Amino acid sequence: MRITSVLLCVSIPIVGLLAMSTAALSQQAAAPKRAAPSAKTVRRIVDEIGLIQGMPPKSGEPQTDPHARAIMELGKAAGPGLAEKLTDTSPSQVANLYRSAIGDVALVLLTEIYKPPSWPFPDGSFKLPEKYGDYRDYVEFVNSHGARKRLQRSWRSFVQRQSPPAK
Repeated sequence: MRITSVLLCVSIPIVGLLAMSTAALSQQAAAPKRAAPSAKTVRRIVDEIGLIQGMPPKSGEPQTDPHARAIMELGKAAGPGLAEKLTDTSPSQVANLYRSAIGDVALVLLTEIYKPPSWPFPDGSFKLPEKYGDYRDYVEFVNSHGARKRLQRSWRSFVQRQSPPAK
């Protein structure tokens, strides 16, 4: 009798968990999958990059700004549009250690989405000169003649190579 009550005490919660898991799985299977956003929707969301008001100071931390989160949720679908923004020197609303341009914000988001093996050039084609050993090296480089275009070419190529093959 004692063994039976111990078994019942242990097995009832397990059966309950299994029933809940089965119900959750069937609801998940029945839930319609979200369709990928249209190219027009992706473009609209990426074009709202100028509305981003703040970004985490460290790479890898979750985005808290709703516009940044919306772009991050697009994942690699946002890549081509973000690569196009790299040459945009319009001021953004983001300022951590320096006032960021729209292109700088695009670079941060591209880096967070793709996690490339090297930075800021994902293909490793160019290393930033280390004059200061901090963010000022990037700022000085990106403000030099032709730097943003060079960065954009590298990212365009990288994004294209990372895109899944067309079906």
